[in-house]
Amino acid sequence: MQQLCEMNLGWDDSILEDLEATWHRWVQALPKLEDVTVPRWFMPLENAGSIELHCFNDACETGYGTVRCATFGLPAVLPGAVNLSLASQE
Repeated sequence: MQQLCEMNLGWDDSILEDLEATWHRWVQALPKLEDVTVPRWFMPLENAGSIELHCFNDACETGYGTVRCATFGLPAVLPGAVNLSLASQE
């Protein structure tokens, strides 16, 4: 997908055969995304001793991604305990 975007093709332009095969495999895999679930639960702020947002990004020639996680310190529950929640991803 990233390679196709970098080619700056027009909507009606043809793509190279090897990329077309890759594209079709990618499209066929899309329905599998329906099976992916990510719980999004955030600790109520009144119970958190500390709150931090961590962002991680990475890229290479074949892909890129980012994830943001929130951590909540839980000293009232257990000293040193931390809850980690997925905030968002791309």
